Amino acid sequence: MRHRTVTLSFGALRASERLSWLEEMDRENGASRDLLLITDLDSANLGRDSLWGLVDEVSPVLQPMGWLDGEPIYSKSLTLTERL
Repeated sequence: MRHRTVTLSFGALRASERLSWLEEMDRENGASRDLLLITDLDSANLGRDSLWGLVDEVSPVLQPMGWLDGEPIYSKSLTLTERL
């Protein structure tokens, strides 16, 4: 059986977003606790539009060469693999 995999990219995060939910999620979950991703909260088919799984690898938050409204912007990617 094949497991679904989803790659999420957060490409323009402000410092407040990075410090609040993003780093907190990494600290709490890391690569050892399950995450639930729901892509459509109003879906009639949550089995299709959600994924319960683990982060494959905890990657660092990156600070690319960019600024938004005078603040540095950060980026992060993570890959979730379905856990059955």
